[in-house]
Amino acid sequence: VLDAARKQLACFDRESIGWPPQPIGGNVPRRETEIITPLLWSLAVLAAFRCQQERRGWTLAGALDAQAVFDRGEWWRLGTALFLHADPGHVISNALNGILAFSAVLTTFGRRRGWLLLAVAALAGNLAVAAMNYPGPYRSLGASTAIFAGIGLLTGRAIRLVGHSDHPHRWRAMFVPLAAGLTVLGLYGAGGMQIDVGAHLTGFVAGLVLGFAAAPRGAGG
Repeated sequence: VLDAARKQLACFDRESIGWPPQPIGGNVPRRETEIITPLLWSLAVLAAFRCQQERRGWTLAGALDAQAVFDRGEWWRLGTALFLHADPGHVISNALNGILAFSAVLTTFGRRRGWLLLAVAALAGNLAVAAMNYPGPYRSLGASTAIFAGIGLLTGRAIRLVGHSDHPHRWRAMFVPLAAGLTVLGLYGAGGMQIDVGAHLTGFVAGLVLGFAAAPRGAGG
């Protein structure tokens, strides 16, 4: 009986080599949570909405309009549309969700780099959705394109980190962050009345590509 027990313990020791596996991305340096600039962004969005109520021309001049962008060269609309909203519920929802999403992005990528990536992904998302709908009459406004761009950035970075890790099942594990990002997109960006699914999708895809490209090549980056 004693010999059988020793044999089983020896088998257990051999099978336990390398277990548990190292966490993916465990060596990525941690940053302090960035919350100040997302709060300032949120206040700017709320202030812009108040100005919209006092100056109705802001919405007409700043909303994303595919025909105005491509026919009249009003390219500023790609950016100004991100600060304009249709109603109080719309702006409050985006202001709160933006704080959470942008704080995660800036904490992960760093303040300067994070805002740059967010800006590029959001503008690219608006440009893409306008191009997809041109030459038809397409109008849109709201910060949700930028919010889903932020989710895409985090998703793309996570996929890249997993793919370059030493985890034995990294190729299967790459689908975990992708599935998580697509789930968030599906739950919060693809349902409800007056939801611009196209803008949410293009923002997410633009962020996904940029996040993947901007991520460090290994877990130690």
